[in-house]
Amino acid sequence: MAKIDRVEDLPEWFDLEKYQGCELFGAAEWLEQLDRRRDLLTLHPDYNSRVVHDGSATWLEFVIDFWRSAVLEPARAIRDEPIGSPSKGKFRDWMSHASNQPIRSVFVMDLFWQADRDLAAESVGLATKGISRRWNAINGYTISDLAEHANTPLSINYYDNEGRHFGGGNTEIPILQVDLGASDAVLKEAFSMWLKDARSTHKPVSTKRTKPLYDRWVRYGLLPYVDLLIWEMETNSHIPDRVMSTAISRYDAGEANLRKTVAPLGDSLMRDLSEIQALAAVEAAIRAQAKTESSSD
Repeated sequence: MAKIDRVEDLPEWFDLEKYQGCELFGAAEWLEQLDRRRDLLTLHPDYNSRVVHDGSATWLEFVIDFWRSAVLEPARAIRDEPIGSPSKGKFRDWMSHASNQPIRSVFVMDLFWQADRDLAAESVGLATKGISRRWNAINGYTISDLAEHANTPLSINYYDNEGRHFGGGNTEIPILQVDLGASDAVLKEAFSMWLKDARSTHKPVSTKRTKPLYDRWVRYGLLPYVDLLIWEMETNSHIPDRVMSTAISRYDAGEANLRKTVAPLGDSLMRDLSEIQALAAVEAAIRAQAKTESSSD
């Protein structure tokens, strides 16, 4: 394993000047950049335990060698343009779509795919035996299915502890009924009660209202950190914390802060983007709505 003892010994592609412009990012722009990097780690055993089947050293070595080969070109593209936008700036427009909102309508296609996922997950042991029969209950095929599943709450479930769907995180999405005959005040109170109960079993990292969570990410040097972390993994190199801390930000807060703040933040985001995804979707929708209202005035 090669050890990098000085900032000057870092790879030639690394240049903080390439990251200029991050300070102008909104949640959607941050999400696009983080998702590019998360894609690189999809097949790495440190971030996807399902690729490590038998746990043997030979298999693990093969998996890592395969990963290094697979990420070579996409990693190079990111390093050439660390804040480039593959969507050409359209990512925010896509995130503003109703289908990406944390609260949205459930469509027929959602239920169609859920029925298909139930059957597939049941066949490989990822879902409870017999869960696919709830669709028989909906279609009224048998009295026994109806009796067993009629009062089972519906949810969209991806059956994947790795969070393979966009954003990762909690893979179970409850389906709710909303009585639009009730007033807004009553609906808000009802949702608040439902949410309190749901949070007792599905708790997020934080339920407190805070500043935008990307508020200090430029100062932290988040993107440079993640890029160097992936490079370390790809080249089997080691960058000591003191060197990493100095390299990733002009506001070097020291190696203790790197270990306490930046490293766990980067690792958490590479495993789960659901929180920033929800924020990006809502932020983009609000901006799109304001733009529409402004153009109609």
